[in-house]
Amino acid sequence: LHIETGRLKVVADSIEREVQVDAPIETVWAIVTEAEHIGRWLGDGAEVDLRPGGEMTIRFGDFGQAVGTVEEVERPSLFAFRWVTPEPDLDPNRREGWFTRVEFRLRAEGDGTMVHMVESGFTGLAGTEGEGATLAERHTGGWGTFMGQLADYAASVDVSA
Repeated sequence: LHIETGRLKVVADSIEREVQVDAPIETVWAIVTEAEHIGRWLGDGAEVDLRPGGEMTIRFGDFGQAVGTVEEVERPSLFAFRWVTPEPDLDPNRREGWFTRVEFRLRAEGDGTMVHMVESGFTGLAGTEGEGATLAERHTGGWGTFMGQLADYAASVDVSA
C-alpha cells in the first residue's frame, strides 16, 4: 500500500491476514509447512526442507516459482521463511535484494485454529520505493485469496498420519 499526500509518502512495510480454520492445530501445521499441502493451497507444487536454513520452492504454474529459505520452525505455532516471488515486472535475474519475510503463527481456538500471517520487508527491497509499494499492493490481494484457499483446503483434506 502506497499513500502519497503532498510531500508525505507512506509505504506499508507489512501485510497481515488472519483466518479461522476449522481444523486442529496439528492438522493446520501440516497444511502450512508440508510441501504436499502448501503446494496445493498456495501454489501448484512445492519443495520444503523444514528446518532453519532449509531451502524451499513454491511453483505458480505459468507465473514461475518463488524461492526462499526457511528461517524459523517452532512446531506447531510458528513457521517463517524469506522468499522472492515471480513478478511480471521483475527480471528473474535481478532477484537479489527482493526477499520478503512470511510468518505464519498458529493458535488453537476451541476445535479450530487461528492462522495469523504477516509478510514484511517491502520498504527494504532493492529498486525504487514505488516498486516495493507495487509489490506490497499486489501481495495484499494475493494473501486475501491464499488465506481463503488455506481454509478451504483444510476443510477438504485428510491430514491424518
